Amino acid sequence: MKKKSRPNEVSIALALLWTLFAIYIIKIIPILTEPGSIFDFISGVGFAIIISLILIFFIEMIRRGENWARITLLVLAIISIINTAFTYANPLEIIEIVLLVIASILLFQKSSSKWFMSKKK
Repeated sequence: MKKKSRPNEVSIALALLWTLFAIYIIKIIPILTEPGSIFDFISGVGFAIIISLILIFFIEMIRRGENWARITLLVLAIISIINTAFTYANPLEIIEIVLLVIASILLFQKSSSKWFMSKKK
């Protein structure tokens, strides 16, 4: 039985997620270079590494077709939208939310859903 190839919607969503990851890395660089104690620096770097590894893990699981990963992404997108609605968001954060929403929508298109379901078999 031939496995279905990844639909364009999933590929585009993955590209958007990698773009979000790149934005995250760019955003944390100034934070990590702020003057402060060595403890602040180490804890900042440690937190950044943990978050980066989690993001890479989720993107990789989505790339492999893990349905739970796309559902988790959707939940995180909803939480981010709610959080942004009740707080001040700068333009970069709004761009991040838009990219996250678009990626989530693409991952739940009919062709994407069929591909994720075919990966379960």
